[in-house]
Amino acid sequence: MKNNRGFTLVELLAVIVLIAVLAVVGIATYRGVTESSKNKALEAKITQITSAAEKWARENNITSRTTISVNNLVVEGYITADDVDPSGLAMMKNPVTEENMICNTIDLFFTNGEVKSKYNSNVQNCKLANQSVVDSKIIISAYSKDRNGNSINVSGTGSIAKWTNQDLVIVVDSTDYDSKATSISFDFEGNTTTKNKSDYQKYTGNSFVNASDSEKYYNVFYIKSELILNSKVVVTYDIPGEGTKSRAYTIRFDKEEATATLKANSEWITSETPITILVDDGKGSGPSKFYTTTTTNFNDPKRKEYLADYKGTTTDNMEVGKYYIWTEDKAGNRSSTYKIIFEVNNVDDFVPDCEVLFHGTKGGGHWYKETPVTPGGKNIKPAGVSGVNVGVSDNPNNKTYTAFAAYNTTSEGLGTPRTTNTTRAGQTYYCHAKTLAGNYGTASQTLWLDMTPPTVNIDITTDPIYTKRKTISISVSDALSGLPDEVTVRYRWVRSDGQSSNWFSNTIINSDPGVNGTIDMGFAHVPHDLTGTYNLEFDISNLTDYAGNHAVNVNGTGLVFGPYKFDNTAPVCDGNNGKTNWT
Repeated sequence: MKNNRGFTLVELLAVIVLIAVLAVVGIATYRGVTESSKNKALEAKITQITSAAEKWARENNITSRTTISVNNLVVEGYITADDVDPSGLAMMKNPVTEENMICNTIDLFFTNGEVKSKYNSNVQNCKLANQSVVDSKIIISAYSKDRNGNSINVSGTGSIAKWTNQDLVIVVDSTDYDSKATSISFDFEGNTTTKNKSDYQKYTGNSFVNASDSEKYYNVFYIKSELILNSKVVVTYDIPGEGTKSRAYTIRFDKEEATATLKANSEWITSETPITILVDDGKGSGPSKFYTTTTTNFNDPKRKEYLADYKGTTTDNMEVGKYYIWTEDKAGNRSSTYKIIFEVNNVDDFVPDCEVLFHGTKGGGHWYKETPVTPGGKNIKPAGVSGVNVGVSDNPNNKTYTAFAAYNTTSEGLGTPRTTNTTRAGQTYYCHAKTLAGNYGTASQTLWLDMTPPTVNIDITTDPIYTKRKTISISVSDALSGLPDEVTVRYRWVRSDGQSSNWFSNTIINSDPGVNGTIDMGFAHVPHDLTGTYNLEFDISNLTDYAGNHAVNVNGTGLVFGPYKFDNTAPVCDGNNGKTNWT
């Protein structure tokens, strides 16, 4: 029979409960993965924003604590917005909350001279964000005064004015908005000034306007100078039916004087040694110039002017005397008095000269024949007032100093002794001499070292049978210093019973003394009366090369060669052998 029983109610409930539990677990896991992904996306977006803010600060020379909005970075092209809302405000969507991040702010501050940034996730300032708009249809010009009271244009480039230390006015104009607007507002440091066009005139000039006259114009805003300020003015046109059109403009004041310090590279200087002046303007506009005078009066007829970008260098010859340093920054602040005094009383223009010396056993010409040979560097001329450091090395770039010559003295600095042989080309050594004031002198000399004696070569072929004559060639060679102007080799024949011939001498006048190579000394002469077994014996005690090394053997083995067999006695024929009848 078939079993048609279905699920019981308990079994169905168990299955439903199991499915529900799995669904809850799956949804929770999905949500966890999604939340993690969104958080990572938010972290990446915040990193992008803070990096862009730090770049903005560096490129805009921001050196004081500043707060900007995300929208400021969008408007100036440092980051790209995700979208634009219906009001025209850019949108940077928070991946976690879906909220617009455009009004959030970034604090910029400085630690050890480096710009740092902090994104404020809970701080929004939509007014600041709206003020970040850069509307190119609004033209802003800035005017101030120089130290002589003359009007100067400090508009700068883009939306940032030049530094100034005087009061400033900004003049606004817009071909597109001026005829349609009813008023212009100036937002500065939290205060808003609104000028209705119907109550004021329009300024059309291009120079500084004093405070009282600026009140006559709706498109002029007067700003009193402050000690140090780097802030924004936001100009807004109110246009009925179109809303507002705004542009932010950065103004910068600096009324502080730059400071100066002297950086001395050496206790002693030459008249051509640059003097380095470090000029510091703190968080102001930055150094521009420094001046030297020989009196406490800035109008000293001997005053000289130098450019300085945090560090300036004099380029003129510095004579012995006292100097006063004055500073000026990019905002035009010139120090009211000198900042530092320095005195030049340590000038030494002496230029040293030196030579290379070698200490060792010397042979012929410039050759040395024994080690060790110790090189030395010596200053030839007595030292100037600052003294001379002197030394020697085998590398022109290795300026090694091992001795010091005080004023009006000489000294020699020794190098490392040479203990090994050299090639035919020799080893060049360099003398280095330097005064404490910085003047430098050098010289070079090549060490020629030959420790290898000349060699004597002969034809050592022997014959197994007697012969009347023997041709034995002799040659002398030297691979380094070469041979002297006269080369002599002596030899004799010594019979097996100890009797010997006279000494024969082969002498050659060398046409190229001191040039390495081989000289053919001719042949060993065989006397006509030699009969018997003989050895060839050499005397080379007086044979030297150009460096003076004595030859010690022949063919690299010894001084005796043979045996050679000679027969120079004719045979005797006795025809009758004692018999008278034989013919």
